[in-house]
Amino acid sequence: MSENEAALTVAYYIAKYDELAYKHLGYDNQGAAHKVIAEKLLDNENANTLKNMRDEFDAIFPNTKRAGWYQKPLSKSRVHIHEKYVNLSEPELYAVVSKYGVVQNVFLKRLTKIKTQANKLFKPCLILAAINSEENRFEKTKIKEKYKTILAEKNIQEGSTFKDPYEGLVKDDIWEWVEDRKVAQFSEEDWGYIQENRDEVIQFIEDKWFNKSISNDKRYWLYAPGEGANKWEEFYNEGIMGLGWDSLDDLKSYESKDEIEKTLQALNNTSKRKSNDATANDQFANEMKVGDVVIVKKGTQTLLGWGEVVSDYIYDDERESYKHLRKVAWQAKGLWPIDFNLAIKTLTDLTPYEGDDPQYDKFYQKVMATFERKEITKKLNEKFSTSFNQDCGAHSLKLSNQLSQNFTSALMAKPFTILTGLSGSGKTQIARAFSKWLSCSEELQTKVVAVGADWTSNENLLGYPDALSPGQYRKPDNGTLDLILDAKDDPERPYFLILDEMNLSHVERYFADFLSAIESGEPIHLHDATEADWNGVPAELKLPKNLFVIGTVNVDETTYMFSPKVLDRANVIEFRVSEDEIANFLEDPKKPEIDNLAGLGAKYAKSFVEHAKTEEFTLDASVKGEVTKVLVELFPKLQRCGAEFGYRTAHEICRFIYFHQKFSPQVKAFDFDGYIAKHKKTETSYDISVELSGLLRQALKIYGNKKNLAEAINVFLQDDYIKEPNFTRYIDRKRGARIIVPSVNSPDKLKAFFEVLKKENLGLGSRKVEKDLDLAIDAAIMQKLLPKLHGSRKKLGPVLEQLLIVCTPSKDEEDIYRFSVSAAKIQRMQKRLMENGFTSFAEA
Repeated sequence: MSENEAALTVAYYIAKYDELAYKHLGYDNQGAAHKVIAEKLLDNENANTLKNMRDEFDAIFPNTKRAGWYQKPLSKSRVHIHEKYVNLSEPELYAVVSKYGVVQNVFLKRLTKIKTQANKLFKPCLILAAINSEENRFEKTKIKEKYKTILAEKNIQEGSTFKDPYEGLVKDDIWEWVEDRKVAQFSEEDWGYIQENRDEVIQFIEDKWFNKSISNDKRYWLYAPGEGANKWEEFYNEGIMGLGWDSLDDLKSYESKDEIEKTLQALNNTSKRKSNDATANDQFANEMKVGDVVIVKKGTQTLLGWGEVVSDYIYDDERESYKHLRKVAWQAKGLWPIDFNLAIKTLTDLTPYEGDDPQYDKFYQKVMATFERKEITKKLNEKFSTSFNQDCGAHSLKLSNQLSQNFTSALMAKPFTILTGLSGSGKTQIARAFSKWLSCSEELQTKVVAVGADWTSNENLLGYPDALSPGQYRKPDNGTLDLILDAKDDPERPYFLILDEMNLSHVERYFADFLSAIESGEPIHLHDATEADWNGVPAELKLPKNLFVIGTVNVDETTYMFSPKVLDRANVIEFRVSEDEIANFLEDPKKPEIDNLAGLGAKYAKSFVEHAKTEEFTLDASVKGEVTKVLVELFPKLQRCGAEFGYRTAHEICRFIYFHQKFSPQVKAFDFDGYIAKHKKTETSYDISVELSGLLRQALKIYGNKKNLAEAINVFLQDDYIKEPNFTRYIDRKRGARIIVPSVNSPDKLKAFFEVLKKENLGLGSRKVEKDLDLAIDAAIMQKLLPKLHGSRKKLGPVLEQLLIVCTPSKDEEDIYRFSVSAAKIQRMQKRLMENGFTSFAEA
């Protein structure tokens, strides 16, 4: 059975049996049920997906509250489900649905709810008792010892004898213990629930405590393989795990953990406690055993794999480092980001820790479940940059649609982008926002590095070999090298290096190796070792194609100008803030909630990397012809001042335009004549009220009170229209207002309205924004050609005039330039040239 058919079956069940179905599935809230089931069966986080499936079946079950509102004939697939299960009773259909993994553990959920209400730690044997008291520890031991005795007798006697009276004896003891605490621990409602489910409570206690604490002695260890997990590859390949306190020698030579701690204090010449280190070594040598599970981590929010211990402790004095070993049969290796925190320590026994999630009794179960989850991935589509933009807007980071489109397309076209412009205009924010949005784990996949004013070599980014310690490599403290190595080991996910205030130092000095490696694909030389890595650092490092470098640039007296060589190797995106934008911001000024964007776009991550790695691309013939025409026209004009472009730039412009076109919203042009024909009521009247209402809502949501949108609205406020107060209120964007527009008696006025909206790239109703090749070419000119321009009035004056001619006014409007963003930039450069006699891209 497909996942879709399974989801339809669940939808059929909850439509037919309604509240009873939700209750038996274990959900108190219908919205939560729809969301969880949609995620499990459809890889879809939208609860409405399953809700809509349910609603389709409502009409055939007249006993439900919602019956009849969804008047749509059942499709073939829905009819198939109905015919298949129509004769099943509720228990029979529940038995079918329960196989799909959508049933919640109602009992566990209720006990967890009780735990939260009581605000006490939850221990399965002790229910809700405070476990720190001596009395409780005594009772726990007493019951456990009695249970052990019964287990021992069970090995001798028949199973039937064991059940009576021994099992009852233990159950009675447990229930007596529960009753003793009913007043102090439970509300009246909760105690009533427990009494009604007496047998289930007792069974729960036995299952969750006795069975797991006594009969199941496997332990689960959380383990970090070296600093920054730098030994993981080596240990995985050799089938081992190791600890690095080599100066302790053989751990079996110590009689106690205290002795290990005292030795560590002496070795480090300190009186400070070394309890954690001593515990890790003692547990590794003496408590860990064959059959235990080792869970490998990096940092506090990333899992790398797991395996089972297959040997006793080994001390290997022949090894250079990590001499304390155990052999491990590794079962999984990869990268699993998580949204909860792990312990920082090198070795932690997770076994005794209780679960903090209603789905899991123990914390290690939650951790292990990570390895079983199905990763949700989604192919890039025309909604990609729009989704990023909308998520940013929902968390107080306002970006224009065009900026989002240019930024995402630029990164796919080339993994080096420079963001320049006004200080505080959002350059670092958009870089952080996108990396957070696209990453499963920002901690692992992003580094924001503040460039220092004293950077003179690549050592600040890549580190250096330690001349005083042969075979040792000193990594930079900012984590740049670790980020690159992680990206190399995890080629399917994107990694982001954000260089903040990149021009505080001469970029050519500290970034030259990066520039060369980005262009040539050749490795960067790090040290002279030929056979082994130094501290996990190879002799040569090739920049992985899933590494994206974003630099931010401010222009003032404390910074250095970029050379044309640097600008030519990046996509340069300028940030400006308009009067309208600052006015809109001041209406409701809020600090962007960047952290809340974490992982919202992670489903696109792999597809984003795949497209960025793809070398081959093909422009449509019409697009190629138009791009060629513009670039050939620009080339001789740029040549006059020595700023002409070469093959690489031409290739990168075409690549940018390819991605810009491929992932921008696309529809056919609005069919005005067809719309008029469809909505014509009489020879002189056209009914547009319903669709116009939706259109204006969409327009106002996107564009607010923009001047030209207001002009379009004024078309409907002439004397021959009814001036609805509610209509005016909605224009003022007050909540709760509705739009009521009468029939239109002039198709010319209607057409005028559509024409103004068309200028704003706004379609009708559910239609999307039309593709605009001019926007892509305009952005390419700004990002790849204009940044190299700098010079005196004599050198640049004639060139800027010629470039402005290329950005000619559009055919429709004489005062609107075809490439408006580039034209505005050229005009600012001309103004600067006239005022100062010199100008550059960064200063205008």
